Amino acid sequence: MGKSIIDETLPEPRAEYYPEEGILYVDNGKPFGDGETIAKGLVVFYDRENESEVVGLCIEFDAETVLKPFVNAILAKYGVRPEQPSAAVPTKS
Repeated sequence: MGKSIIDETLPEPRAEYYPEEGILYVDNGKPFGDGETIAKGLVVFYDRENESEVVGLCIEFDAETVLKPFVNAILAKYGVRPEQPSAAVPTKS
Protein backbone atom coordinates (compact mmCIF):
# COMPACT_ATOMS: atom_id res chain seq x y z
CA MET A 1 0.00 0.00 0.00
CA GLY A 2 1.26 3.53 -0.83
CA LYS A 3 2.31 6.07 1.75
CA SER A 4 -0.42 8.54 2.69
CA ILE A 5 0.23 12.27 2.79
CA ILE A 6 -1.14 12.11 6.34
CA ASP A 7 1.77 9.82 7.26
CA GLU A 8 4.31 12.41 6.12
CA THR A 9 5.70 14.90 8.57
CA LEU A 10 4.93 18.36 7.27
CA PRO A 11 7.20 21.31 8.03
CA GLU A 12 6.07 23.68 10.77
CA PRO A 13 4.85 27.03 9.36
CA ARG A 14 6.40 30.13 10.91
CA ALA A 15 5.56 33.79 11.21
CA GLU A 16 7.82 36.42 12.70
CA TYR A 17 6.70 40.01 13.19
CA TYR A 18 8.94 42.90 14.18
CA PRO A 19 6.59 45.74 15.16
CA GLU A 20 9.33 48.36 15.59
CA GLU A 21 10.22 48.00 11.90
CA GLY A 22 6.81 46.81 10.67
CA ILE A 23 8.43 43.73 9.08
CA LEU A 24 6.60 40.41 8.71
CA TYR A 25 8.19 37.12 7.63
CA VAL A 26 5.95 34.15 6.87
CA ASP A 27 7.05 30.76 5.56
CA ASN A 28 5.73 27.22 5.40
CA GLY A 29 8.78 25.70 7.08
CA LYS A 30 10.36 24.31 3.92
CA PRO A 31 13.98 25.22 3.19
CA PHE A 32 14.06 28.17 0.88
CA GLY A 33 16.54 29.41 -1.62
CA ASP A 34 16.60 32.73 -3.40
CA GLY A 35 14.21 35.55 -2.73
CA GLU A 36 12.84 37.92 -5.34
CA THR A 37 11.39 41.38 -4.82
CA ILE A 38 8.11 41.28 -6.72
CA ALA A 39 6.77 44.66 -5.59
CA LYS A 40 8.05 47.52 -3.47
CA GLY A 41 8.58 46.04 -0.01
CA LEU A 42 7.39 42.51 -0.90
CA VAL A 43 9.88 39.65 -1.25
CA VAL A 44 8.91 36.06 -2.10
CA PHE A 45 11.14 33.09 -1.36
CA TYR A 46 11.19 29.97 -3.49
CA ASP A 47 11.64 26.33 -2.56
CA ARG A 48 15.31 25.39 -2.65
CA GLU A 49 14.60 22.41 -4.93
CA ASN A 50 11.55 23.60 -6.88
CA GLU A 51 12.06 27.21 -7.92
CA SER A 52 8.46 27.55 -9.09
CA GLU A 53 7.05 26.93 -5.58
CA VAL A 54 6.73 29.90 -3.22
CA VAL A 55 7.50 28.85 0.35
CA GLY A 56 7.74 32.21 2.10
CA LEU A 57 7.30 35.94 1.90
CA CYS A 58 8.48 39.06 3.60
CA ILE A 59 6.64 42.36 3.87
CA GLU A 60 9.56 44.68 4.49
CA PHE A 61 7.76 47.68 5.97
CA ASP A 62 4.39 48.70 7.41
CA ALA A 63 3.07 45.11 7.36
CA GLU A 64 0.22 45.88 9.75
CA THR A 65 -1.19 48.58 7.47
CA VAL A 66 -0.67 46.47 4.35
CA LEU A 67 -2.47 43.43 5.81
CA LYS A 68 -5.26 45.20 7.74
CA PRO A 69 -7.78 45.33 4.83
CA PHE A 70 -7.25 41.62 4.11
CA VAL A 71 -7.59 40.58 7.75
CA ASN A 72 -10.70 42.73 8.17
CA ALA A 73 -12.26 41.16 5.05
CA ILE A 74 -11.60 37.64 6.37
CA LEU A 75 -13.05 38.53 9.77
CA ALA A 76 -16.13 40.08 8.15
CA LYS A 77 -16.65 36.98 6.01
CA TYR A 78 -16.99 34.93 9.20
CA GLY A 79 -19.02 37.53 11.10
CA VAL A 80 -16.23 38.57 13.45
CA ARG A 81 -15.87 42.23 14.27
CA PRO A 82 -12.33 43.56 14.67
CA GLU A 83 -11.63 44.79 18.18
CA GLN A 84 -11.65 48.53 18.58
CA PRO A 85 -8.78 50.06 20.57
CA SER A 86 -9.99 50.93 24.04
CA ALA A 87 -9.93 54.54 25.12
CA ALA A 88 -7.02 55.45 27.35
CA VAL A 89 -7.92 55.50 31.00
CA PRO A 90 -6.82 58.76 32.61
CA THR A 91 -4.40 58.33 35.46
CA LYS A 92 -4.65 60.21 38.74
CA SER A 93 -1.96 62.84 39.33
